[in-house]
Amino acid sequence: MNDTTSDRAVSPVIGVILMVAVTVTLVVVVTPVIFTVSGEAGDTPPESDFAFFYDEAVDEDEEDAFGQTASEVGGTGMVTITYESGASIPVEELQISSGEGQRDLVATEQYESGDQLLPGDRIDVWATRSDDIQIIWTDQSGDSVILDGFSIHPES
Repeated sequence: MNDTTSDRAVSPVIGVILMVAVTVTLVVVVTPVIFTVSGEAGDTPPESDFAFFYDEAVDEDEEDAFGQTASEVGGTGMVTITYESGASIPVEELQISSGEGQRDLVATEQYESGDQLLPGDRIDVWATRSDDIQIIWTDQSGDSVILDGFSIHPES
């Protein structure tokens, strides 16, 4: 009476399948929680569109948004940055990077803490030839993203 068919192998296979299913479910549920708590998920940068215009025919005594004149920063022209479109952005989250270094937008004379950058707003910044101007957004965790940039290359 040797029985060649056996049902004993079915039970371990079902057990393995159930263990894999439980593991996958735990990974799917726990991963977003871990990334949210650890800050790895981060904030997403705001959708934004900026326009840049460089002009050397500006009075050297005119002050930029940071209250500086061309002679104070060695500027050869004024860059006008216009926030063309996008959602309002808290000015505390924005910096302008240029030959003068990275400066907080809230440090300008036209904005103060709690203000929002709105579509249509203009920011004037002195710059020199061959400067790279960048608009930088920093999230709550301190991670930074370049939203837009402009390289000055005037015709000789």
